[in-house]
Amino acid sequence: MLSLQRTVGNQAAQRLLADQASRPAVRAGAPAAIRRAPGQLAPGAARGPLLQRDWLSEWAAKSRKLPFKLIGKPAPKPVTPGVIVVDNRVAGFNGTYSGAIKGMNAYHATQALNNLLNDIEWLTGQPEGQVWGSALTDLRKDVVKKLQTITPELERLKTSTGEETWGRFEQFRELPDEMAEFASRPRDTQPSQFANPSATFGAMSNPREESGLLTEESMTTLEEQDKEKSETMLYGHKEELGLRGKGVDLSKITPEQIDALLEQTKRADTGHTEFPELANLAEGTAEAEPDEVEEVKDAGGVAVTLKYDRTDAMWEQRFGLVQAAVAQAAGAGFTIAPFSLHLPKYGRAISISSTDGHTHTVTIGEDTAQAQFVAPNFMYINSRVFHNPKVDTGLSFKLDPSGIATIVHELGHMTHFTQSRAKYNTLSFSQLSGYSKQTGESFKQRVEGAVSKYGSGNPRELVAEVFLGLAYGKTFPDDVTAAYNAFGGPAQG
Repeated sequence: MLSLQRTVGNQAAQRLLADQASRPAVRAGAPAAIRRAPGQLAPGAARGPLLQRDWLSEWAAKSRKLPFKLIGKPAPKPVTPGVIVVDNRVAGFNGTYSGAIKGMNAYHATQALNNLLNDIEWLTGQPEGQVWGSALTDLRKDVVKKLQTITPELERLKTSTGEETWGRFEQFRELPDEMAEFASRPRDTQPSQFANPSATFGAMSNPREESGLLTEESMTTLEEQDKEKSETMLYGHKEELGLRGKGVDLSKITPEQIDALLEQTKRADTGHTEFPELANLAEGTAEAEPDEVEEVKDAGGVAVTLKYDRTDAMWEQRFGLVQAAVAQAAGAGFTIAPFSLHLPKYGRAISISSTDGHTHTVTIGEDTAQAQFVAPNFMYINSRVFHNPKVDTGLSFKLDPSGIATIVHELGHMTHFTQSRAKYNTLSFSQLSGYSKQTGESFKQRVEGAVSKYGSGNPRELVAEVFLGLAYGKTFPDDVTAAYNAFGGPAQG
């Protein structure tokens, strides 16, 4: 059964205003603007208007008149991570919204206030919440009053936008409750984008399953759009890729010169060249006519439909990395489904030039992805992946720079899709948001510190990076694991 979900901030406000003793039932994703370090007051917040004076004095007067950590001494009451989350939301709101709240700010402010109400409700039920009881009660009353002042502007915005367009906009922004604790849609999306939506935005704003996840029809549309975009990105400049001489006849470069080139391009962190494609120069196949074939090969019991160029001196070594990656993931208890794989001989344009006929230099032109998964079961591994890690902000660089970990990360994306297709697709156009109740910091900061900066990029990258870590025996904090599970991260065993 399908249902058009429209339970968002303004409706929660109406329920709260009708009965101030009620509690909001839906957690809405926190907007990106409300991400602050623990206790950090946003620029300008100290000069804020009525809310700044009322909230931070009423909320913190029980201890000291300012948010925690701004005065450099302990509060007389327990300042736990959960209390810091509430404090951060208050400071974040005051730093983001000042004066009259108009236009789209009315929508985003309502979302922020409902997120704060959810955290107040949660904190009230905790042991430290009992100690802060009266302050939390007063804060909640202030939030409800503020919602009351915003509601007319929000209703005006909805009316001027139009019911159908606004409904699609709200549907796009909706995430199932378990995901919305850790993620939200980007703040910069505008209702006008749904008046005549693109195929992608149409799929994201169509009626959902009762679970809040995308329907089969919407998922199929997204996957088709993603495939087209990926094909353009990976193969749109195919004719420009390759290893070529620039004023140099590659066939006349001597073995000694090739050795010198390999030595001068050696990476200090891996001990291997940053241009593994040079192996084709050493084998004399650098400019050979392509001889691409497609064969089914085995990778630890997993059937891999492999497309490769027989003149590529590195295809066997790169496929060896794939076999090792599958073994690494399977050894950690993950089930890897059969997939198709392309190992292009050249995934980038490389030029070799010489200034004196003896000393050669290498430059890079057009490039494609290091490694990429495309739903439902296709993987692309660039020619440069062998012992040449690109992203030093990810776990792959730390765990295994040989290239195996990079491929395990992509297997994480593929297995995420295979085992939780609906969640994978519903997470399109989403970002990490909210706060960690274990530390009080923004959840994006939490993931960056506990997993990796790359993993904090968006929910899908969090899943792939945690999958990679689990495959190598790492463990993660409870809140990160909860997010991984909420997003549909693959199960072990």
